[in-house]
Amino acid sequence: MNLKRLIPLALILALHPAQAEEPSNTAESTGDSQASDTPSSVAARPPLPEASELVQQTLQVRLPETEQQSLQAGDETFLALWQPANQAEAAGLVILLPGDGESADWPQAIGPLRRKLPEAGWHTLSLSLPDPQPAPLPAAVLPLAPPPATTSSEQTPPAEQASETETETETETETETETETETETETETETETETETETETETETETETETSQAVTPPATPQQLPADRRLARLDAALAFARAQQAPRIVLLGQRSGAYWASRYLVERQDAKDITQLVLISAQDVPAETLTLQALLSQLDLPSGDFYYKDDLAARQAAIARQRDARREGKARYTQIALKALPGNPEVEQEQLFRRLKGWLTLQVQ
Repeated sequence: MNLKRLIPLALILALHPAQAEEPSNTAESTGDSQASDTPSSVAARPPLPEASELVQQTLQVRLPETEQQSLQAGDETFLALWQPANQAEAAGLVILLPGDGESADWPQAIGPLRRKLPEAGWHTLSLSLPDPQPAPLPAAVLPLAPPPATTSSEQTPPAEQASETETETETETETETETETETETETETETETETETETETETETETETETSQAVTPPATPQQLPADRRLARLDAALAFARAQQAPRIVLLGQRSGAYWASRYLVERQDAKDITQLVLISAQDVPAETLTLQALLSQLDLPSGDFYYKDDLAARQAAIARQRDARREGKARYTQIALKALPGNPEVEQEQLFRRLKGWLTLQVQ
């Protein structure tokens, strides 16, 4: 009878480890399938297009192809708008440089001038600039830390505190003896688990380093915003030289006036640019050099057009004029304009006529 009872127990014990091995085998198989499904390298997300690139795409759709010129500046291509002069012999070529956030067909100054100057015998080439450098983020303002809360020991009298400390020390000694015995047993188990976890972490770090090397793309050097702008002006000047115009004028509006002046200072070989035109000139906050410092290094005929109704623009124009007089620059002239916000067409016509008159004086 005893043997009959032992036989079923032996069969159960023989089958039990086989059943325990099945989940581990399935776990290994699922892990292998997951590892095979995961790609060895994750594709990097392409960068979002700049706002200036989206504006260029709209101009390519809206304007005729005869006005569009694709110029190459280093590794990137950009759109320029070309308008030949409506005369047999052109007086020259004007390169129009809009400000930050403006397009090559901006409705203020840039667009009207690029269409009206050909009627006066001037070629026009209007450029589109890359996005400006973002302003630095302000420092985060952290909240003040709350005052420390008063504990019960600070509120109790010293006599009660002494009695409480005596009882606390007695209980602490009792608990210390108990914890010592517990820590001895815990340390033995911790040492065993630490050895196991160390081997696991080593394998995990090896796999992480392999995947990180596969996922992260190689770092490419980024071109500075100033270099990108100057490179586009290089491409525009090369296009203007190919047209064999008798003279080349560089015109910049707002921050474009700053970059036009900066280009003439840094490109000493651009001697074929004979005149500089500034319209509502502004400084670039992200740059260390100011517009006044750049103009002090230039000695070519320069026309500074500004709107006298704007207080800040008038004060900046007065400062530039004082510097020019102090340095004895007789070829620097200022032309004050009147803003007409209620009639933008007349305002743009006023700018065109004043600029046309100044250019005619430079040609004679």
